[in-house]
Amino acid sequence: MSAEKSCKSIAFIESNTTGTGAELIYRATSLGSVQVLARNPERYPFLADVDVTITTADTTDINAILAGLEDIPSVCAVCTTSDPFTAITAQVARMLRLPGTDPDACARCLDKLCQVERLANFGLRVPRTLAANEVAALNDLSCDMAWILKPVTGSGSVGVRYLPDLFEVRLALREADRKPTLLLQEFIPGPEYSIELCGNGRDLTVLGVVAKRVSELPVRVETGHMVPAPIAQGVADELQACAVRAARALGLEYGFFHVEVILTPKGPVVVEVNPRMAGGGIPFLLSAVTGRDLLTDWLMLALGEQVLSDCGQVLADAGAIAFRLADRDGRLTSITPPDVKPKSIWRADRLRKQGEIVVRNGDFRDRVLSAISLASQADTALALADQYLANFDLEFVDAAEPVI
Repeated sequence: MSAEKSCKSIAFIESNTTGTGAELIYRATSLGSVQVLARNPERYPFLADVDVTITTADTTDINAILAGLEDIPSVCAVCTTSDPFTAITAQVARMLRLPGTDPDACARCLDKLCQVERLANFGLRVPRTLAANEVAALNDLSCDMAWILKPVTGSGSVGVRYLPDLFEVRLALREADRKPTLLLQEFIPGPEYSIELCGNGRDLTVLGVVAKRVSELPVRVETGHMVPAPIAQGVADELQACAVRAARALGLEYGFFHVEVILTPKGPVVVEVNPRMAGGGIPFLLSAVTGRDLLTDWLMLALGEQVLSDCGQVLADAGAIAFRLADRDGRLTSITPPDVKPKSIWRADRLRKQGEIVVRNGDFRDRVLSAISLASQADTALALADQYLANFDLEFVDAAEPVI
């Protein structure tokens, strides 16, 4: 690839703590020197295992970021895998005349109230949404209508609560003191999907439609993903068209985008659009099933190389990721894998370390293990991944207990 010869330095502003974030930084070192700017570098222990330069900086301050980049020779890409930093990263890239997503589009996505208003104005179906401090509007709500309370910004289901009726809504808002940083969103029942997109500045390419499995209410943690989604082609086409419309409505044209929808009898409802690549191991799964190396594509776009790669091999017709959640709080003292790893298991990851204190939050942090299984059918792959993870022996003790 031409980037291998011309690239000098790639700068990352923060990162995901696991998964694709770490993998992309590893891969970037083969293209040039890598600089990671982070407010708290200790959040990324994987950086100790890779040849990168770490700069401590206030990554919420654009001037501090620019100052941190001053000593980097020939910066050819500024990027991030961390959702909250997509807008400021895009702004820095634009100021340095480097490739990147439109910073205004990123900002529209990060403000979920702004996002849903924009999507509705463009004719897309979205959940009814209210700012949590709109007290007067509560009087018009149906008493038995279920709602989701969520932060205006954020991802990974952090801070998201299911509220089954108006009584619980009022109680939750009283506890939260009606903070304007929270919003209420109508709960939409139905199967959930994500559509993964890639834009080169002209065209948006659908990389895949992913079916999601979520935990039972009131907690809504994603516990599995299936590719391709086991749905009729006509339904898949409808979801893809909806996702492309949503991305274009928000001004997303260059980069990787993650669109979450719920399928209802009246059609898809757009729940959220993220101006970044999917997390949760989805890019690894899509690469195995489609034969397209999505992580290389991501790096090439960050460098301005508008290429869609081919990793050369489709490993299976379908695949799935399963997650095992912690079933209690405490210190994780032991992780013992099964004696035999089945051939169907393509990849398995420990998302928590032995000795780590686990506190269940009702979000992605509840995940302890993940496994990707490949098969001829996506639902078969999910069952195989579940079975493999169930055979791990996890031991916890109360966090206050000493570890012998």
